[in-house]
Amino acid sequence: MNNAYALITGGSSGIGFEIAKDLAGRGYNILLVSRNKQNLQDCCNQLSDEFDISSDYISSDLANKESVRHIYQTTKERGYDIEILVNNAGYGIATPFHVTSLEDEEKFIRVLATSVISLTKLFVSDMVEKKRVK
Repeated sequence: MNNAYALITGGSSGIGFEIAKDLAGRGYNILLVSRNKQNLQDCCNQLSDEFDISSDYISSDLANKESVRHIYQTTKERGYDIEILVNNAGYGIATPFHVTSLEDEEKFIRVLATSVISLTKLFVSDMVEKKRVK
């Protein structure tokens, strides 16, 4: 079994799912990360039906401080080798800045900045160790 996967955050809809389909079409196994478990299951089923690849998911909210560690540990526990990391998760705040809570602003920063940096640092370290990047 090929344990090499492309991990895509925000992968259960929109651009993230289109990227997943493109990579699946190129033969990559797919690991989707998003909040909605049902959407993730449906997307994985569609990918496995349409392409000759394995697909799996991790339901996780990148606005949660512990999510990055959870995602990384889960990939290790499942024996997945992440060859491609696509940081695609998004987060929007529909209220004016002056009335948005600090907590919501912190979640925004965690999804769009902190989680991107953290996931990249964790997985790139593995990639460097396996001589996939320099």
